Amino acid sequence: GEDLRSLPPASNTGGKSLGPITEPPSLGALFLFPRRDPVHDRKGEDGAVLVERWRVWSVTRRVMVDVDFPVGGAIVDTFTFTFPEAALRRVLPRSMVSDLDVCQSIHSLLHPLLGLSIGPEIPRKNFYAKSVQLMWCGAHDAVNAGFVAAGGNSDTVCVHITGEGCAKLERRHWAALYVLLVDLGARISRADLAFDDFAGGASVEWVAAAWLLGAFNNGGRNPKANPVGFSPFGEEVALSNPDGRTFYVGSRESDVLFRAYEKGKQQGDPVSPWVRHEAEWKGRDRVIPLDVVLRP
Repeated sequence: GEDLRSLPPASNTGGKSLGPITEPPSLGALFLFPRRDPVHDRKGEDGAVLVERWRVWSVTRRVMVDVDFPVGGAIVDTFTFTFPEAALRRVLPRSMVSDLDVCQSIHSLLHPLLGLSIGPEIPRKNFYAKSVQLMWCGAHDAVNAGFVAAGGNSDTVCVHITGEGCAKLERRHWAALYVLLVDLGARISRADLAFDDFAGGASVEWVAAAWLLGAFNNGGRNPKANPVGFSPFGEEVALSNPDGRTFYVGSRESDVLFRAYEKGKQQGDPVSPWVRHEAEWKGRDRVIPLDVVLRP
């Protein structure tokens, strides 16, 4: 098949395509749905699947692209990306007269690829002229999954997927999103990544000790830290937060904010060892790699 080396590598094989195939009759066709290719999964010695192989339709290259998705590990918890409006107009063969048309037309891509739908118009977001709600609709419930915004900001389109929306996306959806990001020439403006340590081996005290030892050092100095509910730097203080303890590294103004907190206690279990580690990345002064959706 054709070698799509222009794609950032989606696998250690360089992200090869399966070659040209019959073009789908429309962007809303079932053809756009990602497909498993279990024959090419990578497995461990015990037979467990370590890396899933997915086949995703590239809306610009008109070929199926192989995407390898590692199983387990961290997850994407919040995600925002932008792309040129001109890229959307090249992909969608339809008239888009207004900014609201642009917002609503992206349904033709997001629904078959990610299972997300466009909802009603909402107040403007991120300084764009028009915004619409992004929805995930199940058989018995619906979730506010974020928003789509267009109009202004150097003629770009913004898609924001909330934590609730990200939780509804399966591996096939993230594989499809990766290819779509490449197809649209997208730039990631925010990616919140999370890892759950259910055994609590990497506790908030462990993170604080790592900070003291310079594990977060970047460019010659430690970023500032902010412990909440405990004092790892001297005399221990009484727990002041009923939701458990938290250790922050960085700040809201920086490109990266890390936090470790006692998620189990936040959920109401006073003896739970569950600790969640989260990193909030912003793409203001750095380029966040597109394959972060595959290997967070």
